[in-house]
Amino acid sequence: MNNYSLNRCFILSISVVLLLASFGYSQDRLRTIDETNPLYNHPNVPIEIVSYNLKGKNFSRGEKVLAGQDWLKDLTFTIKNISSKTIVYFSIELVVPKSKNLTNGVFIPLRFGSPLFLFNDDGVATYTEKKNRALLRPGETVTVSVESYVLKAFTRSLQKKGAENFDSVNIHIYDVNFDDFSGWSVGNEWQRDSNGKRRSSISTENSEKPTIAYRDSF
Repeated sequence: MNNYSLNRCFILSISVVLLLASFGYSQDRLRTIDETNPLYNHPNVPIEIVSYNLKGKNFSRGEKVLAGQDWLKDLTFTIKNISSKTIVYFSIELVVPKSKNLTNGVFIPLRFGSPLFLFNDDGVATYTEKKNRALLRPGETVTVSVESYVLKAFTRSLQKKGAENFDSVNIHIYDVNFDDFSGWSVGNEWQRDSNGKRRSSISTENSEKPTIAYRDSF
């Protein structure tokens, strides 16, 4: 093979590499986490999101970051207990907002620990006994991410609707359980005994509704 042919092969190879690199880069878009939606802001929240991290790099609240469509896979959250009680469970929802392919938002759960109570279809609470519960004491922080099996299931659901490549998610702190059989859910504080019976609650329009330990939307 002469020099001319070698040069042509070299140039062609470089062009292919650049084209593939360009194609891979084009899959990256600016993504963001939105904490400002009033639908998901509640009073007396006992936990605080102190930092976000994507692929080992921290970014600020409201900052746009360049990432591919599987960006939630590499996203972690550092959560701080800002209450005076020890937390045994919390649930945060990443809400994929409505779009032309989504008639309703999709709620992807992000969880720590184990809920104190589970509820049947009639709203009857059952205490869930669990040894060596994970604990988040006042002032402590924990880093969490969406569990891989959860993310896989929701990704499949979004793909079926043609909505898997979303640019933002709302964040919704949904439910917190404390080790003294009390808790906080969407702005309402509650207290139960070990049998699951409600002992007291803050008087709000939602206070008589059962506290749901978690919800998954597929």
